[in-house]
Amino acid sequence: NDKKQEKIDKLIVEAAKASEDDGGKKKGKSKKGRGKSKAEAKSVEASIATSIPAITEKTDAVRLTDVIVKKVWTRRKTPTRYKQLQIANPTVEEVSEIPVNDGPLAFVYEDVFSVLVIGEEDEGKEQEEAEEEKPKKKARKGKAKEETKQPPTTMMLFFYGKWAVQMDRLVAKGDQLTITVPSPNLQENGDKDPSKKLEHDLCIAIGSETTVDFSVSKEDPDKENTKKAKKGKKSDEPEPKAFVLDLDTQVKVVSFPREGVSGATARTVEIGIDSANVGTIEKQQFDEINPFNQKKRAAPIVDKEFAKKAKVATYDYTDLATVVKLASDKKKSKDEKRVNVYGVVVAFAPPRQTIRGDWLSPVTLTDDSLENGKVIMNVFNADPTKLPSYMQIGDVVRCHRVHAQVYEYEVDDFDKKDKPTGKKVKVVQPQLVSNKASSFVVFSRTSSEVNVKDTLKAVKKEKGGLDTSLWNYVATSKITVTLTNKDAKRTRALWAWGLQSFSEGSTIIRNPNEKDATFTLSSMIEEIDVPSAVYPASVKGDLTCLVTAVIGVAKDQRTAGQPFGFLRVWDGTGAPKSDPLPLDSSSAHHALSTGDPGVDCMNAIKAVVDNLSKCPTPPSLCGRVVNVAVWEAAHWEYISNGWMAGPSVSAGDWIRIRNVWDGSMGGDNLPIRMLHMGDRAGMTPLNDSVFEVKQLVIAHNKRVSGKDKFNPNSCVYGENSVRASTAAGGKKGKKGKGKKASKTYHCLAEVLGEPAPSEFTVKARIVGTYPSVEKGADLDRLCVMSVPSKKKKKSEPMYQFAIQLEDNTAELSAIISGDAAESIVGVKADKVGGKKKPTAAVKKQVLDTLEGIMDDTEFEVELQSFMQGGEKFIGVKKDSKIEVVKRDKKK
Repeated sequence: NDKKQEKIDKLIVEAAKASEDDGGKKKGKSKKGRGKSKAEAKSVEASIATSIPAITEKTDAVRLTDVIVKKVWTRRKTPTRYKQLQIANPTVEEVSEIPVNDGPLAFVYEDVFSVLVIGEEDEGKEQEEAEEEKPKKKARKGKAKEETKQPPTTMMLFFYGKWAVQMDRLVAKGDQLTITVPSPNLQENGDKDPSKKLEHDLCIAIGSETTVDFSVSKEDPDKENTKKAKKGKKSDEPEPKAFVLDLDTQVKVVSFPREGVSGATARTVEIGIDSANVGTIEKQQFDEINPFNQKKRAAPIVDKEFAKKAKVATYDYTDLATVVKLASDKKKSKDEKRVNVYGVVVAFAPPRQTIRGDWLSPVTLTDDSLENGKVIMNVFNADPTKLPSYMQIGDVVRCHRVHAQVYEYEVDDFDKKDKPTGKKVKVVQPQLVSNKASSFVVFSRTSSEVNVKDTLKAVKKEKGGLDTSLWNYVATSKITVTLTNKDAKRTRALWAWGLQSFSEGSTIIRNPNEKDATFTLSSMIEEIDVPSAVYPASVKGDLTCLVTAVIGVAKDQRTAGQPFGFLRVWDGTGAPKSDPLPLDSSSAHHALSTGDPGVDCMNAIKAVVDNLSKCPTPPSLCGRVVNVAVWEAAHWEYISNGWMAGPSVSAGDWIRIRNVWDGSMGGDNLPIRMLHMGDRAGMTPLNDSVFEVKQLVIAHNKRVSGKDKFNPNSCVYGENSVRASTAAGGKKGKKGKGKKASKTYHCLAEVLGEPAPSEFTVKARIVGTYPSVEKGADLDRLCVMSVPSKKKKKSEPMYQFAIQLEDNTAELSAIISGDAAESIVGVKADKVGGKKKPTAAVKKQVLDTLEGIMDDTEFEVELQSFMQGGEKFIGVKKDSKIEVVKRDKKK
């Protein structure tokens, strides 16, 4: 690194001289002289890389401009030597595998913050943004030659020490960085994942000044006994040295508004950081604008007086059938594909933020010109308050100045028996895309009528403009909205058509060649284990259901690997049972205080059956209740706070959730299997007149009439009590039997991430011990002598060693002693440790026991974390017992 630094200094001096010579000489200087200075300048330029693919081991300096932060790993502690000795056998020189890539200087610094960046010019290739309108390019047929190796487009950046603390405050996904570093900051990316082919083999490491001490810790079990060392002998341990890796380093952060501070403005904040000011810059504050809970926007309608004084704009509208033809017409120009349309909402998803900071609001539209057809519309805007706000299925949207286009994608082909053929088929989807000039108005009607028939009659009688006591509208325009009688007539006609169509026929519209993605809870397996490694989900697609409870996770208790909250849903199918609560909290139990499903759900079903002939209200409810984990902040904001002053989602609401799948919570070894809502999921509120809702209630009533068993946790119609609710904490139901409150299990990644002191219950495998015990080894290594006390004046042998735990999320070592250790060894400590050596029979028993527990057997372990000497340690809870949960079936 010193040699590289000298070379950089030399190049800078030569470049300066070349610049002075070139500027100071007159026009008459020799061609030879001019050629020399240009060559020198060229050599200097060639040594500075300005893009990720251009960086090599011979690069003398790097200047990356406006690279985009694609992924962020939050600030964490690096594994010190003492932690490594916990994990690895002390005879091994270094740890062969660490769960998290902490970069090349993890052995020098205590804190690290890392990001993965991508060049702005390469960002489109990765397709990280959720832009559904972009077509997937079809692979070329008949490719004879293999493609050449693609140059790297992403690169890891590691910040250490003060830089880790500083960058953790400022940087988030989607921000832009401009980085200038010399060659010493270029290091090998040793822990790179081989599967990530586009990631660079080199990384950039930046660290503040620190003192490096490579001497052996006093607590290190490898340290030699200093008392036995000869007096006057010079120590071979290295002396502490100063280390710094931020000389000539400059970083500029372009920080966008983001989650938690709304991301609602187009304003950005630029921050320059170097070795002088690192650690002194506080987190930037943005204007607080919540995109999901704004006051209802209703710009004033153009009145008659205004119409007399000013010329009111008139618009021509295109029906969606014409839009479909126009979108696929390649002869039409972009201007010719710019249209004004009306549409009826079939489905939508809450707005989400793209990687660049803009907000995307997708919606599916249809109208009376389409025969079982749909058009997707994607609305983009940097300000979420300018997005159209849909309340529920059947709303009417008026769109001005949107562009028609198509995108093509491939899906798996299935035969008539619904089996995959191994082939791909093309799907062509027409869509509308907004631009800066687009504007939208969403119309919805408050129905006071008791049924669909009466509502349609009432709408038909309405004349003239829209009655604001019955009709609500939300506009993206903040000045005025032009709404003529002609617009009112079209809005009423479309809304009435949607109400009748969605009541009489399916609201699930599919393109040709598009597979039916709907499922019911009866298709979802109950086993915790995944069906297979290839297809880990037993169900995947869209579900129409009734919300039975909404359970949030407190902000101060939520960890990075935990959902924002949970829904509990029911669709009348499946076994008569309620899955365990995902959280053991007072709010979770309170959500089930009236039953599971509760009184709100029974009232929602009664509202449906009241408008159905020969369909009585069921005395109780059959079917399974399932948890849904909500992983996106945008989805949870919509559920808990509503959108643009709209209602929040609560128990008793009918919804359709799209693009969800099932899986075990936190891994396939945890005890709750549930549905998951990811970033591609959508959620649409449904009213009780929707066709699928009525079919669901009718099918459930058939189960009741067929004398299927009721869910014992369900409420009873006409009663305010609970039959046997788990939320009652063991209250007796009709049969006098209660259910125990479900335990909350954590994954090992949560144990590592939570601050100490904390307590956890985990399910994990034991894969090793420290010190390791093998045949021929001394078993007394597992024991220590206890400290004498008032109760026990003599020192006695007691177990104290570490077990290495592993699950699908992480691996850690936990100190175990006392009764907990005895529960897995199976032999008293005084027979293993102390003055007397263990007998051959005891030794064989202990070795066989320890070998037996390390055979993929799953244990339930109670852990606790604590701080000691500024370090975090994890131990098995005192006096707890390690119990077998699941034994390997093969063995």
